[in-house]
Amino acid sequence: MQTCHLESIPWKSWTSPSGRFGGSGRPISIALGARPNAPINEGGHPFDVELGRLMPGKAVCPFHSHWTQWEL
Repeated sequence: MQTCHLESIPWKSWTSPSGRFGGSGRPISIALGARPNAPINEGGHPFDVELGRLMPGKAVCPFHSHWTQWEL
């Protein structure tokens, strides 16, 4: 089993072009060896884990839903 320390994973920040949405996160699944945006049979994880942080006055994204995946 692979392990990682949260403090060693750099924060990655993002904002939308309009500036309405924004946040930052530590991509835990990638730190554990998952290939980004890859299906399971190509090295992806069955679910992605990220420690997220909201920017003051922002939302992470607009309301949306997924048919084949979950967000926690």
